[in-house]
Amino acid sequence: MARIPVANPKGADEKPRNKMKRLMLSLLLAGALALPWPTWGAENDPYAEVNASWDRFGDVYLHILENYYTHLDQTKVMRSAIEGMIKDLDPYSQFFDQEGLRQLRQDTTGKFAGLGITVGIKDGFPVIIVPIEETPAERAGLLPGDQLVEIDGKSTKGSSLDDIVAMLRGEPGSRVQLKVHRYGHEDWVQSLDREIIKIRSVTLTELLAGDIGYISMKQTRFSEDTADEVAESLRKLKEAGAQGVILDLRGNPGGLLSQAVGVAELVLPKGAPVVTIKERDNKKEEKKTASGHSISEVLPLIVLIDEGSASAAEIVAGAIQDNDRGVILGTTSFGKGSVQTIFDLHEADESALKLTTALYYTPSGRCIHRLSHSSDRNLLLKVPFGEVELPVAGVLEILMKSADALQAAGELKSRFDLEDSVVAQILAEPLASLVGQPRKYVADAAQVKPVRPDGDPRGDTAASRKAEAEVYHTRKGRPVYGGGGITPDLVSEPPALPSVVRELQKERLFFDFAIEYVGQDTAMSTLKMAPEVDAPMLAAFETFVRSRSATRDSTISEGIAKKRVAELRRLGDELNWNPETMADIDRLEQALAAEKSKGIINPVTEPYIREAIRRDLILRLQGKKASLIAELESDVQVNQAIALLKEPQRYSQYLVVASSKEQKGK
Repeated sequence: MARIPVANPKGADEKPRNKMKRLMLSLLLAGALALPWPTWGAENDPYAEVNASWDRFGDVYLHILENYYTHLDQTKVMRSAIEGMIKDLDPYSQFFDQEGLRQLRQDTTGKFAGLGITVGIKDGFPVIIVPIEETPAERAGLLPGDQLVEIDGKSTKGSSLDDIVAMLRGEPGSRVQLKVHRYGHEDWVQSLDREIIKIRSVTLTELLAGDIGYISMKQTRFSEDTADEVAESLRKLKEAGAQGVILDLRGNPGGLLSQAVGVAELVLPKGAPVVTIKERDNKKEEKKTASGHSISEVLPLIVLIDEGSASAAEIVAGAIQDNDRGVILGTTSFGKGSVQTIFDLHEADESALKLTTALYYTPSGRCIHRLSHSSDRNLLLKVPFGEVELPVAGVLEILMKSADALQAAGELKSRFDLEDSVVAQILAEPLASLVGQPRKYVADAAQVKPVRPDGDPRGDTAASRKAEAEVYHTRKGRPVYGGGGITPDLVSEPPALPSVVRELQKERLFFDFAIEYVGQDTAMSTLKMAPEVDAPMLAAFETFVRSRSATRDSTISEGIAKKRVAELRRLGDELNWNPETMADIDRLEQALAAEKSKGIINPVTEPYIREAIRRDLILRLQGKKASLIAELESDVQVNQAIALLKEPQRYSQYLVVASSKEQKGK
């Protein structure tokens, strides 16, 4: 809001307090007068409470301004006030300054000016994880694993990722000079011109198993060209003879509502309902229907979702499910059923407010917004444990998902950065202590628990959801459920990675090994196909991991084991376990010492390690697309989708209503 000059009829001697109040009143009226101004009686003036709150705020602000012990940056004070006001609304409403607005525009447009590389940090220097196709970086021959040791003559050692990104981006057409280090080669200097980089929503379009089309929007966003990209992919797959299509929305956090509608109507008949948006008190309702731009209304379709699929991704999945257009496969989605609107605030400062203004409803009429994602104090309830307060939903989620107390302890420490004593207190806390919490919230928190098949051949989760959520029905009459994400028609959970493999991935050791392994052999770096991951390569990887772990005096597996046993011992001390149990922990430590020489590769971990090495070798030698295709070969959910599309009769069973006899048998 711009500053508004205020006339001062009382002269220059007016007290600062009165000047401020007059200014605030003028600002308030300027904002209010921008709206239609109906007449109300004094008894029902909707602005009476606003005026009273404004007076309280003005008094507090004035006392701070006049009496705080030191001078303050008023811009920071007001920024804190704004953020404090928004914080208690919901997680999605947000104030954006100039930098935040720039990032928001990048997310919605999918464009920025730069070189086209994804970077991480390795040995204190930025390292290229992957160059984006058809960008200056790819055309210059930069490869995964290349380190940028200087940018425009300035050393990058010790710089943060934010600093690196700022140095690489700039005006289109401007030039940046890079000094590049590639393992096994001499360093060289290369100059590149920045360009507008388009971040594609569709990262892979491919025929799998001969005639099954696959469109990946995995871990991307719905930006302003998404519908056009999906349309292009569908046309390409139809021309190639696809007999079915898999649309992968796993890990897709959403984006533009208009693009979600655009993607859904590519596979829905004209007039089919897509989504309904309702504002507060139903004062405005807008229904979106398919406009007739369908590319394929009948081609068998499977949509992959998981707990990371949200917002626009859920609109697409919900429209397809409620119209009985395709099968939804995976795990229950995130549950973000709200709509945000961007309001420009100050043209000179380029600031904006992103505000939740409505909820959306799928064609069957269900709201899939998960209430535990709201920050309403009655719903996102926090419970004190020692000196920290934790959200009930997050704690319950970990307790219900964990196989045992040891795993729960590790997850609690990891997510909330807790001390061992606090973890012990949580695990010792009886659930009865939560009695008295809002019942609606407790029921909603319980929905966080992964839903598993209950015997229905369609994978329907009615038995686990009926007691918790209102039942709705698809166009053909199939039951679907609201109140917490999109529940798949066919529940499929990927296998859990062994903890050792997760730790290796976290440390990015597969990627680093592939870079160094290729760099050691000049001939290998020219190969167009990744070599087989044989026994000698596995042995080399084991040696590589040990060399990287030397500074920690343990291998990855030993480190994990020692950490878990130490946590278990501390937990036993906190809970005063009996001597026999503590003696068992001693024997476990002795057994681990005996296992020390066996290393990280065993019959359980070997398939995962072999596949991870192969994937990163392909990334280094053949590029991102080849790596993505290779990853699909071992993707359990993708292979399930392919198998289902190869059996039309079984596929169609998921889209029909169970008979009365079948329903009685459940």
